[in-house]
Amino acid sequence: MITSAQAEAKKQGLESQVIYPADPLPDPAALSGIIMIGYQQYSPDRLNEVKKSGLPLVFVDTDTLKFGYCSVVADFGQAMQEALEVFWGQGKERIALLDGDLDSNFDKNNLADFRFRDYKKSLAARGQYDPDLVYVGNFTPQSGYEAIKEALKSGSFPEALIAANDAMAIGALKAFKEAGIKVPEEVSLISFNDTTAAEFANPALTSVHVETLQMGRASVKVMKDLLDDDEAGTYKVTFPTKLVYRESCSKA
Repeated sequence: MITSAQAEAKKQGLESQVIYPADPLPDPAALSGIIMIGYQQYSPDRLNEVKKSGLPLVFVDTDTLKFGYCSVVADFGQAMQEALEVFWGQGKERIALLDGDLDSNFDKNNLADFRFRDYKKSLAARGQYDPDLVYVGNFTPQSGYEAIKEALKSGSFPEALIAANDAMAIGALKAFKEAGIKVPEEVSLISFNDTTAAEFANPALTSVHVETLQMGRASVKVMKDLLDDDEAGTYKVTFPTKLVYRESCSKA
């Protein structure tokens, strides 16, 4: 996403600089605008610093319209619904979620991640939401492995699992393998993002494909619009997702 955004910036005649969360923010007077990838993973102080800069802002991967900022997002709500409907269509009713939160003081019933909100909303509507089926890591393979390894201690694991990203799903696969649990025969697994790792995992992961390259390019186009047109307004660009079926969950 960063690479495609930088390439589009160059195409648009704009200079770009990558700033990481731990880096100091450059003098706003030296900048024309800021594109932020994500939202919840930044500290309140960092977000306030960016907002107080007074510069045009575009947020990628988080819907920030309600905060008054343009955003470029993937339709994760539809993706989550599709994943759940695949499992429901297979007769699976106990569906767990392996999600992540970067705050060690997270509230398990109110995780910041948008995938959790969509998951909870859909299951609650069917009277099936169970907080005990939500496992939390921090988006890394190790945290996914540890979360599922701990969950398996209960002795009764759900028949289906949705992982918030491929990295945690790979950690889950390791935990299942060590426990002698076969995927997808005993537990079907769907993850998000469809990274290269998803294709080469063992078994290969059925995963939600996200148009990260297009989202990166679009973020720069939105910024260019804000810079060129004082009346551009605040708007959101939404990209569709696609469920790519592989070995961890069949289509049937």
